[in-house]
Amino acid sequence: MRPDTWNRGCATLAVRHLLGPAQRFGVSRVYARHHPDDPASGRVLIKAGFAPTGAEAGFPTCSTTLPRRLTPVSEASPTGPRLLIDHA
Repeated sequence: MRPDTWNRGCATLAVRHLLGPAQRFGVSRVYARHHPDDPASGRVLIKAGFAPTGAEAGFPTCSTTLPRRLTPVSEASPTGPRLLIDHA
């Protein structure tokens, strides 16, 4: 990313947007790593919901658990909230 776009949340937003399709495909856990000389990338992962998990081959690693996907069975229910199906 260009330096004039740093510190605006763009990278965090991009990571979060990548998690949406993963969740829709049924992925329950996502792993990431970043270069040890780039701690800002590690902060981006943490802001996006990842937690540090250690290191692999000298690279700091993080992971996040995606919430289970819920989909409405019907769009409207006359008796109350919609029924949701768990796709876990």
